Amino acid sequence: MHGYYPLYPVADAGYGRYDTYHYCISKGMELYKKHNMWEKERSKAFMGNPFNRINFESPRGIDLRIQRSIQVGGAFGIIKEDMRFLRFTRTGIQGITNELNLIAIGYNLKKYHNKKHRMIQ
Repeated sequence: MHGYYPLYPVADAGYGRYDTYHYCISKGMELYKKHNMWEKERSKAFMGNPFNRINFESPRGIDLRIQRSIQVGGAFGIIKEDMRFLRFTRTGIQGITNELNLIAIGYNLKKYHNKKHRMIQ
């Protein structure tokens, strides 16, 4: 939509698949997604086994995931809880895209309104 791809796309472990990695590489994006075994590799049983490779991710990847949880997680929480959006009511790619754009506009207007009133006080 913006005409370019982000250099550091960050996503949860569910998106850490071969086809997602291949797509990112083909578009010139870095690979900072958790892979499917990420949660299991952090368990005590897995980390206690000397034959398993650990620490697959770099410090840069950890920093990017922390930023994602701060920036994106809050927005989704507000949209789901405060705006009570639980599921799409339209069907098809264009319908869902339109609905998502309207939700994003509403979210941004709410942020603008709250910021404007904080500045007045």
